Amino acid sequence: DGIRDKLVTGVQTCALPILVAKLLLTKCFPNCSVTEVVSGRAALDALAHQAFDMVLMDVVMPDMDGPTATQAIRKNLGAPANQIPVMAITANTHPVDRERYLAAGMNDVIQKPLEIGEMASRISAALSEHARVVGQ
Repeated sequence: DGIRDKLVTGVQTCALPILVAKLLLTKCFPNCSVTEVVSGRAALDALAHQAFDMVLMDVVMPDMDGPTATQAIRKNLGAPANQIPVMAITANTHPVDRERYLAAGMNDVIQKPLEIGEMASRISAALSEHARVVGQ
């Protein structure tokens, strides 16, 4: 189903978006395990200590926003963690915002409200591309 094992999600202070994302993820990828973190720094810590298949990164988070956390993943973590697909989750729909997230090292942007088919398609595409690039 694309996600072999684990997925980490960075969330904002409100619990509802992570609940919705988790429900959609388990519906699309029933065998995945979702690790929830509450900040950008917590996401970095989780990635430094455990292997994951993908990161769903909210753009707005306490202590470190999604683009900053993604830049830290790419710059400060060793392989293979620094090569992990990172998907931005945001309500920002302006093309300039999308370009800023991609420039920060995010692989794609998923718009809120989350739509199950679109989310599953983008996650599957990112995982396939990652497997192709790293030769898995």
